[in-house]
Amino acid sequence: MTSSSSPTSASQLGALQDEVQALRMQLARVTAERDRLLHDQRAGGAPIEKPSLGADAHVAARLERALAQGDLQLHYQPELDLVADRVFAYEALCRWNDAELGAVGPDTFIRVAEETGQIVRVGRMVLAQVLRDLSDLRHGPEAAELRVAINFSMQELSQPDFESWFIETVTNTPGQPFNHLEIEITESVFQRMDAEIRALLMRLQARGIRVAMDDFGTGYSSLARLHMLPFDKIKLDKQFVRTLNDPLVHEIVRALAQLAQKFGKVLVAEGVETQLDRDRLRDAGCTCVQGYLVARPAPLAQWVVAKPS
Repeated sequence: MTSSSSPTSASQLGALQDEVQALRMQLARVTAERDRLLHDQRAGGAPIEKPSLGADAHVAARLERALAQGDLQLHYQPELDLVADRVFAYEALCRWNDAELGAVGPDTFIRVAEETGQIVRVGRMVLAQVLRDLSDLRHGPEAAELRVAINFSMQELSQPDFESWFIETVTNTPGQPFNHLEIEITESVFQRMDAEIRALLMRLQARGIRVAMDDFGTGYSSLARLHMLPFDKIKLDKQFVRTLNDPLVHEIVRALAQLAQKFGKVLVAEGVETQLDRDRLRDAGCTCVQGYLVARPAPLAQWVVAKPS
């Protein structure tokens, strides 16, 4: 292979970046209008009430009890490669069913945990449980390459002992499964990360851990910076799937699929719920999906039922 094609490739990549950035600016305007209409419909003309401080304090108190007693549970949701027709990853999702509060949605208790600092303990509980579950999840032909993704917030990544804790925890696990783990971070965190956090992620990548940018499309990051950020996977926010019938959105997804391929990244569409969603994504060049069409999040037992004895 010669390098004579490099200038052309670089020129094409730059043009593609400009095209996608322009498309995303249009999408921002379309999405803003759509969200305004949806808000009006849901609110029925009345302001949406925010949770009270007292309610949050009660959730925090119950969450403290749940952390102490080990009442938080993990569910796993698979990510499917449509071309190979195989599961290549699971995302670990925290669930909480409280004896007093009932089922508490993650949008509620994760927000409260981030406000109180409890999120650090939640994240450490999740990693410990994932490491216990890995051997059960890794079975069948996909075992060698399968990864489990864990969501981490900026608050967690900024903890002074995050790196040493993470490395020590995985190192002390049989098999030291660094290459079966993935750190999932929202696009908004990538926008705010400083050089220190970027260097941290790169050091973890050097050990075999992959990094995924979650909710891509919600923060409108500069696409020109994508190749400078330490990530291996892009997870398209479900807003793209919801509006794939719009030719503009379809072309945005097609362009992003091409861009991901040029950068050597994996592109996964979230929120895929119908066969039509799947077919439109494949037509746009996105062949990795996650959503209810593949499977709903479920406890470990559902994913190991077929494990050979």
